[in-house]
Amino acid sequence: MATNNKYCKNKLDENDPYTYVISRIDGKKYRRINRNYLSKYGYTIESYCEHFNVPRKDTVSQQVRDSLKWTEDVAIKRYGEIEGKKRWNEYCSKQAEKNTFEFKHKKYGMTKEDFDAFNMSRACTKINFLKRYGDTEGTKKWDEYCKKQAYVGCSIDYFIDKYGKENGERIYNEVCEKKAHNLEQFINRYGIEEGRRRYVAHYEDRKKYSSAISQELFNDILKYVSGDTSHIHFDTHNGEYGIMSSKFNRIFFYDFVDTKNKKCIEFHGDVFHANPAKFSPDSKPNPYMKELTAVDIWKKDKEKQEVLNEERGISLLIVWESDYYKDKQGILNKCIDFLQYGNINK
Repeated sequence: MATNNKYCKNKLDENDPYTYVISRIDGKKYRRINRNYLSKYGYTIESYCEHFNVPRKDTVSQQVRDSLKWTEDVAIKRYGEIEGKKRWNEYCSKQAEKNTFEFKHKKYGMTKEDFDAFNMSRACTKINFLKRYGDTEGTKKWDEYCKKQAYVGCSIDYFIDKYGKENGERIYNEVCEKKAHNLEQFINRYGIEEGRRRYVAHYEDRKKYSSAISQELFNDILKYVSGDTSHIHFDTHNGEYGIMSSKFNRIFFYDFVDTKNKKCIEFHGDVFHANPAKFSPDSKPNPYMKELTAVDIWKKDKEKQEVLNEERGISLLIVWESDYYKDKQGILNKCIDFLQYGNINK
């Protein structure tokens, strides 16, 4: 049945950039730059993108991309709730595999250097925008991209403008939940076994936030451990110790853990852990999570502490940053006594 819907296929309109892309080979407009066309010039899709520093998406018009969109909502509408989610998860797993170095190496013979360069060429960076479009147009497109990224799909204002206040706030919260890097979302995306594996790998590869001052204390403690130290875990020595909590269905990592003696030391920064001696319950001290009150922070820390004892039987000592700065030797003595590592000159 005919329709006037712009998103329905199918015609190239010379005056509407929505319907075409421009080939870097002959400068002509096409709905999509396909393999048959490129083969005439000795290119594959991959080599064309690499040679002209073009993102893969820029080989297909926005019109075609919209007609081929495959989302979880589309899958559910087409196949129903259960089968749709199953097909969507299978699609996500397949796409994730295609983006790995192992897949690119096996299929295209890419070296690690080729793979890294390929990913860098696809990245939305100012340098790449300038390479693709020239200095003037590239700078303009980069500024537009930055503004759009800060608004579309990320800002609650965007969702309210698009769906109205009530629905917009609800959809915004749903999107934030789906983006969360928690175990439930990994399982939804990849299935139970693969989801758990990817979730653990994600947190093992996460950026570490241990402070230099905490590592100073822990390395001083390590000097009092005789013999094998493989049972001692902190960031710069055997890595942080993690517990996959069955109660909270997530991983918790701890600052200093002796698994042999079942002892843990948590080094709490006054700001990031909202030291009760310095902050009131309704204050919001964390500069990176400004929405969290001190009460929220204390609740999260309490959950983390519960897991230690309830799921591993590990005892805990908390060291506050300000206390350590006031009396480093005294705190070191306290830690050695807690860990029962023997006598220390006091």
